[in-house]
Amino acid sequence: MCSCSNTPYEKMLRYRKSGIYDYKIFPARKLNASATPGFFVKDTVTGTEKLQHLQNSIGLNQLLGKNHTISFIVLRNDTIVAEKYFRNADSSFYAQYFSMTKSVISLLIGCAIDDKLIRSENDTITRYIPEFHTRGFKNITLRDLLNMTAPVKYTENDNPFGKHAKFYFTPHLEKDILNLEARENGQKKFVYRSCNTAILGLVLKRVLKTETITQYLQRKVWTPLGMENFGLWNIDHDSNGIERTWCCLSGTTRDFSKIALLYLTNGRCADKQIVSSEWIAKTLAPLNDSTDPVHYNFGWWFVPEQNAFMAIGKDGQFTYVSPANKIVIVRSGDKMGSMKREDWVKLFGQIADSF
Repeated sequence: MCSCSNTPYEKMLRYRKSGIYDYKIFPARKLNASATPGFFVKDTVTGTEKLQHLQNSIGLNQLLGKNHTISFIVLRNDTIVAEKYFRNADSSFYAQYFSMTKSVISLLIGCAIDDKLIRSENDTITRYIPEFHTRGFKNITLRDLLNMTAPVKYTENDNPFGKHAKFYFTPHLEKDILNLEARENGQKKFVYRSCNTAILGLVLKRVLKTETITQYLQRKVWTPLGMENFGLWNIDHDSNGIERTWCCLSGTTRDFSKIALLYLTNGRCADKQIVSSEWIAKTLAPLNDSTDPVHYNFGWWFVPEQNAFMAIGKDGQFTYVSPANKIVIVRSGDKMGSMKREDWVKLFGQIADSF
């Protein structure tokens, strides 16, 4: 793992843009595979039967391959019904999932509330980060951060010298977070800003005290779910760095799908409650209210017309969950290809409806 002591601007000039192999260029904390991994049951015969009409009608495998897919898995309940890898990859294929990490942070906030480290998602941020008292955050809550409704002065774009790029490359993340400002009387409306999840990471760091966020993920989720492979969480600098909580968790397709499965089982895995069913219900509330216009809630994207929800990362990292069909789909690649996001969502819906 690289220590990468360059300044943020040197890194920006060197690497130009982010990619799914960026876990190689930043220091990281390691998540260990579970000592008792829980391997999936495989029923690819059923999957082949169910998906054959999509193969015949749209050439599903060819469609995936030509649009830069590297790994693709479909689960029904806890059974693999389809699994496909491209470019000589296999189930050990490893990638950075970018903003799919935001959904994991949401899960950990739920765990921290269960553990009474955080009182409520309705707490103001200043309860945990008092330095924000003078920076416009007095009335902003953790829920505002989870739902991307906090009016923080931050623009999310590809400007290589803007705040967003600096956050990605900075070796001084906590300092940069504490330099953020909010519009104290600003309107609370949805605007996608990764800094919201960076602030949630600092909240977690503060309440965990001597335990790192990676260690907490290991203890609360990674080990109990029986992850088959190791994971990495990039940090801003070596030694006592802080995790880049909005972007930089890396792992395998199979292991990330296990996190998604929790949202089909009310937060339970086998005989262990990983996160409370109340937290799952709050996260999935938009699915139960057809009049709710919310398309983003607690770190997940919602697809009302398909009664589904998703974790979405840059360059086409997708986790799609259809509760009605008990389907989880995870796709990873280095680009989305000629397909736009809505094309991928439509495809996932077709696959889910095949079951």
